[in-house]
This record gives sequence, structure tokens and C-alpha cells, in this order.
Amino acid sequence: MCLQSRVPTGSTPHSLLAAGESWQDNPVALASSRLCCRQTSGGAPIVTVADGASHALTFLGGVYGAPVVPLGVDQFGQSGTRADLYRQYGIDADAIVAAAFSALDLVQ
Repeated sequence: MCLQSRVPTGSTPHSLLAAGESWQDNPVALASSRLCCRQTSGGAPIVTVADGASHALTFLGGVYGAPVVPLGVDQFGQSGTRADLYRQYGIDADAIVAAAFSALDLVQ
């Protein structure tokens, strides 16, 4: 089972790109991704990332028949740099990679 990949939109793509770089630069993660790739009856798990409400993209699970791990901002009112806020709200590169591994656990 491999994670589905979608085209990023909005202001979150830089975190997705950083997560992809983290994934590619981590030989353990890369090896794990190859080992975890297998066919299942449902769709591949989806990690959604939004710098808005985390539930905004969860409908994709129903569309693709796949489990979803939603990441997003569910609290408001903080200020700081984009990197600091993404880290605080769990939508930075490290959180995306962690969510990807969590999503793979959903189908095992």
C-alpha cells in the first residue's frame, strides 16, 4: 500500500515539498515506503494537509474509498512566522512524514 499523492494547492505546498525532501533524504523512511507498498482492496491511505480546518478535505476518503489522516489548523489566534505556526499546528514537514507513517498503519 503506497500513500496517494495529490497536487498541493494554497500556501501549504512548501511544507509538502519539505516533507517530500525529508522522506527522500531518510533512507529508513524510503525503505519502509517500499516495503509497505502492497495491494489492498481499498484505496491507498490519504494524508490531507490544509492551513485551514483539518476536516475540510476528509471527504476525499469517501471519494477514493480510502482511510484519511487529516492535518490542519483547528485553533486560531496565534501569531508567528509561517514555519513556527506550521510546527505548532502540526502541518510542518515532520508532522506530514509522521502522518504518512500513521496512515500506512491504518491499512495493515
